[in-house]
Amino acid sequence: MNAAVRLSDRAIFFVYTIFIFSSTFSVAAGSLAGGAASLLFLTLAIQRRYLPFESGLKWFYVWACLYLFWSILSSQLAHPGWAALAPLGREWLFFLVPTGMWVFQNAGARRVALYAFAAGIILISLYSVGQFFWAWNFLKPHYIIERHLNGYYLIGNFGSSVAFGIYYATAGLFFFGYGLKSSDQRMEWSHRLFLVTGLLAMGVAVLSNERGPTLAVVTGLIVLAILLSSKKVLVGVGLALLVVLAVGFQSGVFVRSKELMSKELSMRHDRSRLFIWTYSLRVAEEHPLLGVGPGHMKEGYTEVVPTDIPDITLQGHAHNDLLTVAAERGFPGAIFLLALWAAVLGYCFRAQRSAMLTPDERGLALGALVGSLGFMVTSMFDVPFAGSTTRQMLMFVWAAGLAMYVKSKSVPAPGTK
Repeated sequence: MNAAVRLSDRAIFFVYTIFIFSSTFSVAAGSLAGGAASLLFLTLAIQRRYLPFESGLKWFYVWACLYLFWSILSSQLAHPGWAALAPLGREWLFFLVPTGMWVFQNAGARRVALYAFAAGIILISLYSVGQFFWAWNFLKPHYIIERHLNGYYLIGNFGSSVAFGIYYATAGLFFFGYGLKSSDQRMEWSHRLFLVTGLLAMGVAVLSNERGPTLAVVTGLIVLAILLSSKKVLVGVGLALLVVLAVGFQSGVFVRSKELMSKELSMRHDRSRLFIWTYSLRVAEEHPLLGVGPGHMKEGYTEVVPTDIPDITLQGHAHNDLLTVAAERGFPGAIFLLALWAAVLGYCFRAQRSAMLTPDERGLALGALVGSLGFMVTSMFDVPFAGSTTRQMLMFVWAAGLAMYVKSKSVPAPGTK
C-alpha cells in the first residue's frame, strides 16, 4: 500500500513539473500536462477521501465557488443550453491550485518544480533576446515576427507579444521576489539562480515593448522595496530598476507609451482604452445582474457603441478583466472575482510575514504576492485571466503562495494525519 501511495504521489509530482516547464513555451502542452496532473490529483483525493477544502483557505474556496456558480448561472439565463457553457472551458484551470498546493507541501517536489520552471524561463528568455535582435523564429516558423523601430516584437513561442510580456513579467516578479526574500545559506546558490531567472524574465517582458507588462514589473519592484526595505534589498531592487530602464529604452516601450498616451485617453479613437472602457461599462450597466453572458461581449458592445463612427472596431473584451466579467457575467461576478483576488493576496501577504515558515518558504509567499500583483496590474489593461497562456502560470503562482499560508497555520500536509 505504501509503495502504491508513493507511486501515485510521484506521478502527480512528475506530471505537474512537466506542466509548469512546458507552459513556458507551449499553451497546448501546458494545458494537457496540467489537466493530467489535476485528474491524477482528483483520483488520489477520492481514493484517500481527502477534501482540499479542509486546508484552511475558506475564503479562497468561497469566492472561487461563487464566481464559478455565477458564471454558470449567467451563461444559462442569458443563453440557455450546453453551448453557452463553452466560453467557461478555461475555468477548469482553478483545479491547478489545489493540485499545486499538494506538490508544494513536499519540499523535494517543490524544489524540482521550481528548477524546471526556472529552466524553461531561462531557455525561452535567451531565445527571445535573439528574437528581438535577429527575429529568431525556429520554434514557430509559420509565424511572422513583426518589426518595430528598435527591433522585433517578442512572442517567445506564444501567439502574441502581449501574452508573452504578461507571462514573463509575472514569472519574473515571482522568481525575483522569491530569491530576494530567501536567506538560507545552504540554498544561497539556488537563490542566486532564482534572482537571475527573475531578472532575465523581467528584462524580456520589458523588451517585448508592451506597456502593461512594463508597468507591472516597475510596480512589483516598488512593492518589493516597500515590503522588505532593507539596504541589501533596496540595492537589489535599484539595480533591477536600472536594468528595466535600460532595456525599456532599448525596446522603445517608454517612447511608445508616451506617444500613445493622448490617444488612449481620447474618446475620439474607437480603439483607445478610455473609449473601450466607457462603452464596456455601459454594457455592464444595461445588464447589471447577469451580464450579456460569457462569450457574448461583442454582441452587447455592438448595441451600445455609436453608429456614426465609420469602420468602428467591435471589441470582444473590455481590455480589462474585471470590466469584461462585469459586462459578461454581471456586477456580482466581477465582485466575486475581485474578492477572490483580495483573498489570495491577503493569504500571501500574511504567509510572507509568518514566523512559522523558513526564510525559503516566506520567499515563496512573497514571490507569489508580487507576481500576483504584477499580473493584476496587467489585468487593468488586458484580459490575461481569460487566457490559458497566462492564467495557467498564475495558478502555479497562487498554489505556491497558498501552500505556504497553509503551512504557516500548521495545517497538516494534504493526505496526512
